[in-house]
Amino acid sequence: VGEKRRPPHKWIVWGPARSGSSLHIDPLATGAWNALLKGTKRWCLFPPGVPRCFVKPKLDDGEGTSEAVAWFSKIYPRTKLPDWPTAKPQNLIQRAGETVVVPNGWWHAVLNLEDCVAVTQNFCNSSNFPRVWMHTKRSRPRMAQKWISRLREIRPDLDKVAKEIGSDYECSASDPSSSSSSDSDSGSDSDSDNETKATKKAKSKASAVLSEKGPKTPSAEPNTPLEGSEVGLEGVK
Repeated sequence: VGEKRRPPHKWIVWGPARSGSSLHIDPLATGAWNALLKGTKRWCLFPPGVPRCFVKPKLDDGEGTSEAVAWFSKIYPRTKLPDWPTAKPQNLIQRAGETVVVPNGWWHAVLNLEDCVAVTQNFCNSSNFPRVWMHTKRSRPRMAQKWISRLREIRPDLDKVAKEIGSDYECSASDPSSSSSSDSDSGSDSDSDNETKATKKAKSKASAVLSEKGPKTPSAEPNTPLEGSEVGLEGVK
């Protein structure tokens, strides 16, 4: 589609201790990877479908949780309570030389435990293409037209997927991944990223089409626990 129409998708990010990204879902249903060059990061992730009202509630103190350190200090402790009403978070510590891959639709917050430098990029692949395509088609229609024209030339299998999906794939206007912003605390996050019956039907179609080309590249299972120890905010001056 050309770099002028392509949304921002790759960055070099750096920041001191206590900086980071508050809880969010990446835009346009994309996945993302983050390769840490220096420092240590703390990650907290929730699987798709976790309601926003639990993980990003409106607070009575008026201060909000737009900063990563605020979310970890005010909201994260609630996930440890016995009456926490939704899925427990997956926690990990990322150290220099390690890469974290976030599947599309996963809520995630990141806190720098010391000075950090990282490289990160959002991506679309055969696995998440159906959702990325529909979000792009709705929110960036001109770019979508150029994109699908290019796919007809270099990835006819994905062009076929787009045609198979048609109107069967329902994309809610409140879906957080429809946002065109990236790695931000956007107000467009929805109450959940639940899939409708139409969505599941369309994904089934897409899988059938892709399977004609052979087995898919293995992808992370959404409910696979992410290994790693937890650390508190103590010691983060």
